Amino acid sequence: KNTDAVRSALDQLNEVGWAKKWRSQPYVSRRP
Repeated sequence: KNTDAVRSALDQLNEVGWAKKWRSQPYVSRRP
């Protein structure tokens, strides 16, 4: 099955979404 490919694609989308969210905010301390 192609689950790994789908997973990595979703991960990349997630990272992009996070980057945009972080960029739209003023710099905050990096906490999980």
